[in-house]
Amino acid sequence: GPPAALDIGDSDIRRLDLPLTEGVTLTGRVAFDTPPSAPPASIKIGLRDLDAFAAKENLAADAAPPGLAFQFTGVTPGLWAVEITGLPDRAYVASVAANGREFPEGKIEISAAVPAALEILVRTDAATLSGQTTPHLASGRRATLALRPIDRPGAPFRPLKTAVSTPGGEFSIASIPPGDYKLYVFEEVDLMKLQDPAFLANFDKNALTVHCDPGDSLHLDAALIPAELVAAQSYSGF
Repeated sequence: GPPAALDIGDSDIRRLDLPLTEGVTLTGRVAFDTPPSAPPASIKIGLRDLDAFAAKENLAADAAPPGLAFQFTGVTPGLWAVEITGLPDRAYVASVAANGREFPEGKIEISAAVPAALEILVRTDAATLSGQTTPHLASGRRATLALRPIDRPGAPFRPLKTAVSTPGGEFSIASIPPGDYKLYVFEEVDLMKLQDPAFLANFDKNALTVHCDPGDSLHLDAALIPAELVAAQSYSGF
């Protein structure tokens, strides 16, 4: 049921009995649209607590072959985010569903009354992006790249991707879900700053807009964002 209100006055509480729940058992499986050529040894499934008023421990489980099934026990009812790591190359999470209902942002409400059965669909037609910085970097120098989704900002299965070029400026980014992106290529930048959307927004006019279709292998030249331009931007952190 709903949380009970507790009214504490100006007198001592001699005894307080709090009923404890055992938690919910959450089962599920990972399904691939096409079986991967090299099946993963284990995919990690995580549950991250999204309830701001009841701090709960984040949970983890393995989805191992042959069935890629997983199970969580003792899950406290509430709002959780589903997280997945350990997918093979060119694979990405396409959808998360529970009890026939799809959760495109990966956030599910777990109820004690209706235990959830998760179905995680993974597609294997991710795009790859490679190219060369322009101008070429001096020998031994490396560029830092950030690929930010712009058609579904903040979606959990479309995270910001970062990469470092080879000496000289060749780069490659793999396992990109289909969609539209901004590609930032920095001559020099603090990696922590790349996680701040407000910082990246300062360089939108210097970024390259990239559209990725399923299975694309794109090759392009990308202009460097000069180090002095980055240094001129103030940064206060998150």
